[in-house]
Amino acid sequence: MKQKILIILLFCLLKIYSQKIEKRIGDIHVTKEEYYFDNHKKSDKRKINKSEYFFNNEGQVLETISYGTAHFNDLKNVGRIEQFFYINNKLDLSKSYSTSCNGCEYHVLYSKYKYDENNNLISDNSYYEKNDSLFMSTNYIYKPNVKETHFNESTYYERIYDSNNNLLELNQRFEDTKKIRWQRLYNYFDNSTVITFKTKYNDGAEKSEFEIKTYDIEKRLISHEIIGIGKTKKEYFYSKNGFLEKIKEYRLNIIDGKYEIDRLTKFKVDKKQKYLKPVYLQKINSDLIEEI
Repeated sequence: MKQKILIILLFCLLKIYSQKIEKRIGDIHVTKEEYYFDNHKKSDKRKINKSEYFFNNEGQVLETISYGTAHFNDLKNVGRIEQFFYINNKLDLSKSYSTSCNGCEYHVLYSKYKYDENNNLISDNSYYEKNDSLFMSTNYIYKPNVKETHFNESTYYERIYDSNNNLLELNQRFEDTKKIRWQRLYNYFDNSTVITFKTKYNDGAEKSEFEIKTYDIEKRLISHEIIGIGKTKKEYFYSKNGFLEKIKEYRLNIIDGKYEIDRLTKFKVDKKQKYLKPVYLQKINSDLIEEI
């Protein structure tokens, strides 16, 4: 009897979520589909991920929907939903509904965001909706040209900026000793950014790699190359109206020294209005790129 009731409740829950997906439509709707190339052959391309994004006219994300789960990657089923709510253009509340398998219960978390008098985000705390108990706490500390992100764990992130607010260093430090565990160093040029990544584990097997990000005349990211033990490269393509259209990912074949396509991500944009301010368009494209 209990099992029947659970099935009925789950069916109702899924129906409710499907209604939210159909009804919660922002001004801009973006569908992302990711494909993987088996054996680097075009004929073996298969879809591995699908997501949807809903933005308002100011480039703020309202909802994201991810299909498939870790244990049941059927892209017809919803695996995760995130919803975002704003007050005075600041993120105030977010909620996430996630499941690990087909037919499993959805786990619901919500996060609250707090700001200081300068509108800097100072805390981001997530809670279980069932009992309002704390799931994760994130705190932000601001110093001159420095931002720290603490998770109540053994390490934290330190970001160091120059006077123009360009990121110079991203360090992972130990909370107790303050020693750097790994770091990323940023150097800026006219149309590119070079990033050096180094580990400081002191285990005799330190790792280092380089990244090169290249931008077009409109300051849009057009390529991202990573050089380490191997080499990978991403190319970014934009539509005529400026939306991110697709991303091609390549991996270097060490045998012939040529790049071969590894993944392809396509974006389809449906928007009601004809014009979107460049700053909002840039924000939407940046959010989509950060997801990759």
